[in-house]
Amino acid sequence: EQRLAAEDALKATHAATIQTTTMAHEHKMQEIRRNADEAIRQAVDKVSLLEKQVVDLKTEKSQTRRSLDEAIRRLQASQEDVVDRSLMKNILIDWFSKTGKNKKDVLEVMANL
Repeated sequence: EQRLAAEDALKATHAATIQTTTMAHEHKMQEIRRNADEAIRQAVDKVSLLEKQVVDLKTEKSQTRRSLDEAIRRLQASQEDVVDRSLMKNILIDWFSKTGKNKKDVLEVMANL
């Protein structure tokens, strides 16, 4: 009978130990879940922030590209009206060296530029 009582006491001790261990592990699991949930929330917030930054950068890129295209268009339009300086210098030198009708021909070339 003592042996049965000792076995029952040992079983009760083991059950209590198992219950205590189970509760401790459940507490640790809850803490791990809370930490994981917080990490996920932070990651989602960071992804949202990065997505917003991507949209902002794409908008800025588009605006910069439009500005650049406009500047290139203006530059090309203004360059169409520009006459090469060395060409004009050579024509003027040619004009000074000519006489009579040849001088008039040089002036017509200058006027057509």
